[in-house]
Amino acid sequence: MGLVNCPECGREDVSDQAVQCPKCGYPVGAYFLAIEMKRKREEAAKKKAEDALKEKERVEACIAKAVEKRKHIGSEICSRCGGSGTVMDFDYLSRQIGRAHV
Repeated sequence: MGLVNCPECGREDVSDQAVQCPKCGYPVGAYFLAIEMKRKREEAAKKKAEDALKEKERVEACIAKAVEKRKHIGSEICSRCGGSGTVMDFDYLSRQIGRAHV
């Protein structure tokens, strides 16, 4: 809980938890709640993007390792990432980065 300026009238000693500004009646609580919700949505979107990038990098590393060693074809478990399934075609895999395991 802190004291903030009212976004409408500029009063300096308004609680960020107040329902409204005591001077002008502006809904300060809703305003700061909306800002906090927007910040949380942006953080969640950033985390989701980071997680997707990590997964893409993991799959790309798996494919690169398989192509390098050429031992991945017909194996039951990927030695790099631990994914299960049999990999059929390296060319197809290199085009389909997100589908390393069939």
